[in-house]
Amino acid sequence: MSRPYVGILLDNIIYNGIPRGRTGFEHLSFYEEAGIMYDFIPCFFRIQDIEPRGNQVQAYVKGENNKYMKQSVPIPRVIHNRALFNSNSDYKKVQQLMNNGIIVFNIKNRYRKILVHEILLKNNELHKHLPMTLIADENNILQMLENYDSLIIKPNNSSLGLGVMLISKEDDEYKWAFRNRATKKYESLTFGNQLPQNLLDILRKRTFLVQQRIPLASYQGNPFDLRVSVQKNQTGHWQVTGIVGKVANGGNYVTNVARGGKVYPLDVLLEGKNLNKDQVYKAIEKFSLQAAEQLSSELSGLADLGMDIGITEEGFPMFIECNARDLRITFRNAKMESTWKATHTTPLAYAKYLLDTLY
Repeated sequence: MSRPYVGILLDNIIYNGIPRGRTGFEHLSFYEEAGIMYDFIPCFFRIQDIEPRGNQVQAYVKGENNKYMKQSVPIPRVIHNRALFNSNSDYKKVQQLMNNGIIVFNIKNRYRKILVHEILLKNNELHKHLPMTLIADENNILQMLENYDSLIIKPNNSSLGLGVMLISKEDDEYKWAFRNRATKKYESLTFGNQLPQNLLDILRKRTFLVQQRIPLASYQGNPFDLRVSVQKNQTGHWQVTGIVGKVANGGNYVTNVARGGKVYPLDVLLEGKNLNKDQVYKAIEKFSLQAAEQLSSELSGLADLGMDIGITEEGFPMFIECNARDLRITFRNAKMESTWKATHTTPLAYAKYLLDTLY
C-alpha cells in the first residue's frame, strides 16, 4: 500500500509563506521528519482549500527537489488542525469532513478561560491547584479584595498576555497596574474603596476574569511560570512533552514572551532552590496529565495543549490557563531543540495512531 497522507491545516499567513520557507512558528521540517518516522506524507493546506463533497484537496507537498509544490492529493483520512477558524462556516466544513469519516483533531483550539476553569473544577482532585476565579465585575473584584492582597484581571478570550491587569494592596490603598494600549507602556493608578472609573469602563466592553494572584516562585527577583506541552502520543495517551519557564521582565507582572518575558529551562530556574527537582517535575506532570484528561472528557478532539502553570516557592503547581494551539516558540527560544522538535512530531505520532485505527 502506498504511503498515506496526513494533513496539517494552516492559517493563510503560514500557508502563503511555504514557498519562501517563511512559516513562522510552524517548523515544517519537523513534520517531515515525523512523516519519515511514521511512514506517511505530510501535506499542508487551508480550510478554504477543502471541498467536503469532493475527495481531493490542493495542498503543498515536499517534492524530490526538497521544494514544496502544490498538488492535488486525496483528502487525508487524519488531519491535525493548526489554524484558527474565523467563522461558523469553517466549523461546518470540518464537521462535514468528519461526517464523511475524516478524523480532525484539535478542531477547536480557542476556548473561553472561564469554561476551562469550570470543567477543571468538576474534578475534586484538581481543586487545590486552581486559584479562585470569577467573572470580573465591580462586586466580585471588591469581594475578592477582602480575601486576597493581589488579583489578576484578564480577558476571558485572548492570548499573548494581552489585556492582563494587576490589582495589589499597598498600605491602605490599592494599585491598579495595566498596559496603556496607546503608548504600549505599563502604567499604574492608586485607588481606595471604589474601583477607578477607567477600569469599570474597560470591564463593560468585554468579559474579563478576576483571579487570585498565584504567589509565583521567582528567578533573579522576577516571578516565573511554566509552559507545559501536553500532547497525545503514538499510543493515543496524554504525555508531557516538555516544560519551559517564562520569567517576567524587569519587575513586570506578565511573563509572556510577547510582553518581554525571558525563557529558560526549568532546571535553570530551580538552581539554588531548596527543592527536589524530580519531585517538582513529577508534581507538574501529574497535575498536567490529570487536567488534560479532565478537559478532554468534555472538549472533543483535544490532542495538543500548552498549559500555563505556576509553581510556588515550595514547588506546588497552580493552574493559570490553557492554550489549545501552543505556538511552541518558548522551547525554541530556550534553546531546547529536541523538545521543540518533539512538540511538532508527537501530535503526528498521534496521527499515525489514528491512521492505524482506520486500516
